[in-house]
Amino acid sequence: MVDTAATAASRQIRLAQYAHRGGDTALARRLARQVLRDLQRPDLARDAHLRAQTLLLAAQLDTTDSRMSRAQVFSQQASRAFEALGDADGVAEALGVHSYTSSALGDHGLARQSAQGCADLHSVTRWPRTRALGLNYLGVASFWQGDHLGATHALDAARDAIAHTRRTTQGFQPLVNQVFNQYVALSAQRRSANDPSASSFFRHLEVARRLALAGDAGSVGRVSPDIGLIILLFLCAQAATLRGRTHDADIYSEACRRRTERLATTSWLRALPHWCLHDAARARGDRRTCRRASGALKSKANSGSLRTKGEVSVGWAKPLAER
Repeated sequence: MVDTAATAASRQIRLAQYAHRGGDTALARRLARQVLRDLQRPDLARDAHLRAQTLLLAAQLDTTDSRMSRAQVFSQQASRAFEALGDADGVAEALGVHSYTSSALGDHGLARQSAQGCADLHSVTRWPRTRALGLNYLGVASFWQGDHLGATHALDAARDAIAHTRRTTQGFQPLVNQVFNQYVALSAQRRSANDPSASSFFRHLEVARRLALAGDAGSVGRVSPDIGLIILLFLCAQAATLRGRTHDADIYSEACRRRTERLATTSWLRALPHWCLHDAARARGDRRTCRRASGALKSKANSGSLRTKGEVSVGWAKPLAER
C-alpha cells in the first residue's frame, strides 16, 4: 500500500508539473494541493523527494498567482528539502523562486542573495543552465530595485550562458526580461520612440517577437510559458504606442488581456493590459479612459500579496503612478 500511495502521489505531481508548463495553472494547483494534503499521511511523510518537489511546485504556482508571501515560504522550505537530499538542481530552482518572491515583497538584498546562490550552484551541477537561471533572477531582482544597468549586465550574461547549451530557446525568458527592463527604464525617464536609447529596446523586442512567432519561446526556469508571452504582448503594445500606432497597440493589448484570463485573478500580470490601455488613451488625449485604466492598473497590481497595499507596490508601476 505504501508503494501504491507513493506512486500515485508521484504521478499526480508529474501531471501537475505538466499542467503548469502547459499553462493550465488551475489544474496544476488542484493537483498540487491534493498531494500537499496527502503528504500529511504517515505513509507518505517519509518520501522526502516527493515533498521537495511538491513544495517547489506549490511555490511556483503561488508565484504565478502573485501570492508572494506564501510562495516565499514554500520556496524556502523546498530549498532546504532539496539541500537535505543533495539535489543541487532542485535547490537552484527553489532559490530562483525565492529570489523572485523576495523582490516582489521588497526584500531586494535577499532577492540578490538567493539569485547569486542559484548561479553559484553551477560549480556543483556543471550545467550552464543553472548559471543562466541564477543570472536571470539576478537581473529581475536588479530591475525591480531600479538598477537597470545592473539588470542589463545580468540578463545579457544569462543569455550568453544559455547560448552554450543545447536548449537555446530558453534564452527567450531572459531576453523578454531584458526588453521589459529597457521599457521600464524608458518609461521612467519619459523617453520617446525617437530617443537614441530606445533603439536597443525596439531591436531586442523584434528579436523576441520573431522567436515567439517561430515557437521558440522557451524559459530557463520552470514557469508557465504564458508569462513570457503575456509580457511580450504588453511590450509590443507599448512599442506601438511609442510609435504613434495606437490602433496596433489596442490589438496587442486585447491579445494580452485574453491570455491573462488563463491566470488567477490575483496575478499581477493582469495589470499589464490596463497599463497598455492607459498609455494608448493618453496618446489619444482620452483622459476618461486614461483615469479608468490607471485605477484598474493599481487595483490589479495590488490584488496579490505584494510589498504593500493601497498603492502601486510593484516597482515597474511607479512611473505610471507618478504621471
